[in-house]
Amino acid sequence: MAYQLRNVIDVSNRIQPMALTEKSFGFPCFLQVVADGARQRFVAGPFYDTESMSTTFGSNATCVKMANTYFAGGWYGKPAQCFVGVIEESEIADTTVFSSVIDNILAAEQDYYIIIVPDVAEFTDDLRGVVSAKVESSMNPKICMHTTENPDAYDANLNTDLGAFFKSLNYDRTWTLFDNLRDTNPSVNSAVASLIATVGFTTGRPVITLANKKLTGVAAIDLPSSAYPVLEEKRYNFYTRTTELITDMLRNSVMSSGQFLDTIQSADWFAYRLKYALLNLFQTQNKVPFDAVGYVVRILN
Repeated sequence: MAYQLRNVIDVSNRIQPMALTEKSFGFPCFLQVVADGARQRFVAGPFYDTESMSTTFGSNATCVKMANTYFAGGWYGKPAQCFVGVIEESEIADTTVFSSVIDNILAAEQDYYIIIVPDVAEFTDDLRGVVSAKVESSMNPKICMHTTENPDAYDANLNTDLGAFFKSLNYDRTWTLFDNLRDTNPSVNSAVASLIATVGFTTGRPVITLANKKLTGVAAIDLPSSAYPVLEEKRYNFYTRTTELITDMLRNSVMSSGQFLDTIQSADWFAYRLKYALLNLFQTQNKVPFDAVGYVVRILN
């Protein structure tokens, strides 16, 4: 189909804009609470191994335990890097202050895509709600992952648990994992850390579907079969042994809205690539033709 060009923009005397850089759409940022006055930056990193993280946060820090599983790697080998969102102890006592800290973490320039909220005492359900709400409304596309071991998750008569709450808000960017093996898994968030490494989140391209994937270094939870439909109805994700295939795999793999996680991530990746291509067009061409429909971007084979 031929377009009749009606207008031409002359950008030969343009002001050089700041170039967009390639984004990973996969590197995680583990939230970590530290002592007051210990924070140097809202987002620390990048970290390329657990040794450097241990030096900064201590070997018993939740973020380090998650990183141990993360850096163990998956199908695509050892991930390149991760980040840590740093929150001081006094900031979790005030929702308004905490909300401001999350704003700063989201606005940080570091190249991360996934905020992981660990299932530790400091992060109450109210604070988890703040993180998800901020991610949902952010202009900088990211996703938020939570982990919980609250048994209310598979009680069909209750709707006040974390998964049911996020489902009621129809959140597209919130993904919740049920994992009740705090004492067996290296960290209650090990399944999340392993999942990010396993399916290629950090390869800089859209990921494959996450459903029915086997995770490295993670113990499967043992639940009665009656719990499965309840967890799925509340849009929890969980790693368990299936009786049909007699193997461990991730079940569900959906956001709180019911959208598949890889659908959200791939859409973010695609939207960014369009912006990247358009900016590159203005940077590399002195004159850019367009018609009544809009800009025409020629893709060379």
